[in-house]
Amino acid sequence: MARGTISTTDSSTKYGSTTDTTSKSQSTSQSQSQTNKVLDEALRDKILAGLLGYMTDEEINAYAENLLRPQLNAGLEAAEQQYATTELAKRQEIENLAAALDRSIEEQQGAYAKSRAQLETAALARGMGRSSYTLGTLANADASYARAVENLTRDTSRQQGQIQAQISQAAAQKAQTTGRLNTDYASNLAAKVQELKELIAINDCDLAVFDNELSPSQMRV
Repeated sequence: MARGTISTTDSSTKYGSTTDTTSKSQSTSQSQSQTNKVLDEALRDKILAGLLGYMTDEEINAYAENLLRPQLNAGLEAAEQQYATTELAKRQEIENLAAALDRSIEEQQGAYAKSRAQLETAALARGMGRSSYTLGTLANADASYARAVENLTRDTSRQQGQIQAQISQAAAQKAQTTGRLNTDYASNLAAKVQELKELIAINDCDLAVFDNELSPSQMRV
């Protein structure tokens, strides 16, 4: 296809005779009306796409990437931010559980120490300070305290494990989202490159002149 020049200027046709002013005015008005009608956004984009006719395949790919990359980056950033927010919250929950465990164990230690002191005081008051009964009672108190600490620790570990599993699930979800975004990007990029090549073939021009102001995205072309 031979390369042409697309012009949207509304200059009127020069006539050999200057006597028919009314005819000229009508012709110019009709030309302007047709120009305004033709210059819709979609056609502008197609015309501007025609200016890409001299680009290599590598340049077309780079141009398509510049169009689509911001959307991909935004999606990846959103996925990363969502995961980071979730992980931070869950890590804080784990720390809170550890702090709560420490407080509970400390409370158990205080209650155990108080109970043991009372048992020993009572045994001494009855003259049974080191009797087998007193020693057995103290041993039971020791075992009760150990079981309480063990139960608290096991319950806390179970809850922390559940939260850690939620973090792992969030990481897997982020990886899945990232994979989907990259797959969609690759498909959309291939489609955009094909679209640009088709537009170049249809609108094989090397110059476009516009009366109307172009949008920033159109000016970047």
